[in-house]
Amino acid sequence: MQDLVKSFVFDERMRDNLTFSNAAKIRLNPATHKLELRAQSVEVSTGKPIYPLDTDLYVQITATNPLSVSAWLGFAATPTPSLQPTGTSASYRLNNGTSSYYWSGAAWTVAGAGNWSTEADVAAHIATFPATAKKLSLLIRLVTTDKYETPTISCLDVLMRCDISYLRSLIGDSLVPALRAGITATISMGVTSAGGATFSLASLETPYVIASVTAVYAHATDSGHLINLYSSYNSTTKVVTLTGSVALGTVLWVEFIATPDVFVSWDDQDYIELKNMPAIIIDGISVGGNAVAGRADVRNINTNAAVVRRAPLRLAISMGVLLVGEGNRTLLELWNKSLEFFGSNATLRWTAVDEYITLRMIKEGSMNPRPNLKGNHQSSYTILLENVYFWVMPAETLYDVQQVHLTMKDRLLI
Repeated sequence: MQDLVKSFVFDERMRDNLTFSNAAKIRLNPATHKLELRAQSVEVSTGKPIYPLDTDLYVQITATNPLSVSAWLGFAATPTPSLQPTGTSASYRLNNGTSSYYWSGAAWTVAGAGNWSTEADVAAHIATFPATAKKLSLLIRLVTTDKYETPTISCLDVLMRCDISYLRSLIGDSLVPALRAGITATISMGVTSAGGATFSLASLETPYVIASVTAVYAHATDSGHLINLYSSYNSTTKVVTLTGSVALGTVLWVEFIATPDVFVSWDDQDYIELKNMPAIIIDGISVGGNAVAGRADVRNINTNAAVVRRAPLRLAISMGVLLVGEGNRTLLELWNKSLEFFGSNATLRWTAVDEYITLRMIKEGSMNPRPNLKGNHQSSYTILLENVYFWVMPAETLYDVQQVHLTMKDRLLI
């Protein structure tokens, strides 16, 4: 188990994840990177901005969804209540992706109008807020009773307990599904019809994971492929239904989308057996980097203690991506999709912690066959995951210093 910190920093990158109850009266200040009330006017006599006195202005953050989380442990806001202007306040609700809750004094209860919790209440009781949904959205209400002042929030920190294996979750649970969904291949082939308005793809010589069928043409009579006979596809039975019947022996040209098998080769195997085609193999994993003088912490306003994580490893992880197809046409399709995927995905969502990390293709492809995959058409390239933080130092609990007393004694210098 790891105690990790999820930080919500209100800079411009956060803007698309914010929903305002009334954008005319509450905002994210682009200059100061703080949530605040929006000035409605400026008082002519004093030159001071005039802020709304509404009591129902709030901002909601899009839910974070770290799949490895098992418990929410801590909560802190910056700045602290003691640093907010007199007459202003910030209060909170927790949302599990479905409903919003506040601390009623005895339990987390679905919030109604006017039901909000202080930072102290959230910090004291967030550990009892269920994490079974693995989602957490935060709502922040800003209120002032002084029309010349606004409260501000620049950051919220949540401490969460995660059951995480870093490399497995990053590569196996995040990168593999992303490649499987993003790099597909369009397969075209001829199939001889047994007659009628249906035919099956269940007994193809090469096994495919067929995501969808896109077109069927009567190739002999429609060599230009102008009339699409496709009607529907049953992914369970692998039966394709046509718009009408065709004669026995008709050669049908079928086009379908194949989802590649994607798996990780963690060691240098003498032989790799592929179940389906096409396939994507991740291998040659190399990890490099070093510890940096970083720090993440979540304080508890009630105890003046903070859980601190220090000196994470900042890593760059390179790996080979091997494309395997049963023909050059399929291989080129995989290549095209690879270029599209890496061209449009500059980041990878690390699902275990719901963070985004830089993803790049750093070495373009080569056609050097692997000895353990002879007989298949192959191409490979290298990708890089950058600025990956592994928090390996144990968590510490430290206490804020409230007072420092210095004493001095007279000394005779000779």
